[in-house]
Amino acid sequence: MLSFRSSSVSAVVWWTGYLGVWALLGLICAAQVYVFRGSEGTLVEFLVYAGPTWAPWALTTPGILWLGRRFPLKRNTWLRHLPLHLLAGFGATAVHLAFFAFWTLQAGPNPPDAPWFALTMSLFGSAWLFVDLFVFGFILGGQKAVQFAQEARDRKLEATRLEAELQEARFKALKMQLHPHFLFNTINAISTLVLKRNVERATEMLDRLSTFLRMALEERDAQTVPLARELAFADAYLSIERVRFNDRLSIETRVDEEVRSVEVPHLLLQPLVENAVRHGIAPLERPGHVRIEATRIRRRLRLVVEDDGVGLGDDRPKDPTEDGGLGLSMTRDRLQAAYGDDHALRVETRDEGGVRVVVELPISGSENGQVQPASHSEAAAAGA
Repeated sequence: MLSFRSSSVSAVVWWTGYLGVWALLGLICAAQVYVFRGSEGTLVEFLVYAGPTWAPWALTTPGILWLGRRFPLKRNTWLRHLPLHLLAGFGATAVHLAFFAFWTLQAGPNPPDAPWFALTMSLFGSAWLFVDLFVFGFILGGQKAVQFAQEARDRKLEATRLEAELQEARFKALKMQLHPHFLFNTINAISTLVLKRNVERATEMLDRLSTFLRMALEERDAQTVPLARELAFADAYLSIERVRFNDRLSIETRVDEEVRSVEVPHLLLQPLVENAVRHGIAPLERPGHVRIEATRIRRRLRLVVEDDGVGLGDDRPKDPTEDGGLGLSMTRDRLQAAYGDDHALRVETRDEGGVRVVVELPISGSENGQVQPASHSEAAAAGA
């Protein structure tokens, strides 16, 4: 197919529209001539006469479009290419006026008594010369406008694709930061048990740590997992902490069945429950309680991790995501990379004591309840 046709449009549709435009112009021209010269013939006669007068432009337009692509009038080339376009404009005008003179003599009502060449030259000296040059410039300008629109769309799609790739790379990098952060805290706890000569509990923690790491390796390339799988990861982590705190830590989980299949960022809950245990429960001298809740509110998933620990004291930042809470800070960054502004992460003080962390995520696809965290520019690309 000719290069001036957009690859996104089928040949039949393109050619139908292309020929239809020129046919419509012929009909309009015939109607205008009939209005002003109706006394000289019938409407059918004027259609036969005036309708085909645009045929030369229909035939030369593909060449004009090719010329515009092959020799574009850009900032650094217009001075070199302009004479070629002017020559082509006069050439296309000469073809049209020559045909117009011929067709006027053959099919026009009351044709003038003049030879073809003389009639052609007279048309060159009339307003038809400027009309045809305008038509040539309009075709060339239209081709340029379409080209600019296509280039702008391509740049937008490319920018969207690059942004999506950048967000994906950032999302992966943030996820990888969680592993050493968690390992450092856990190994530090095991070292403390060893120093206290509590070998049995240290061995049990190592065993449960190996189970957790095995689960993590199984999902090492996953950016999202079903919520049920994420809850299993959180439980694997909490099983390690139960060994550490013995009877001082109790866990309560409340999850709506309909949200268990919702896709969430991998290792989303683990830093939240880790923060609750380390900052809320660990400083307590009494037993502590951590509650995990997952519910659906309209088309959003609401996750809650709360504890009845020491709360946000004067010596701790009011919002750990802003200062001092590495796990929550990375969670905030991961959610921003995955959902843009279409999410919520709040840290609240409970009236009963302790801290509540609330995460709200969009659920796309209400039928299967799944959502894929990705760059928030993906919808523009799709719609572009």
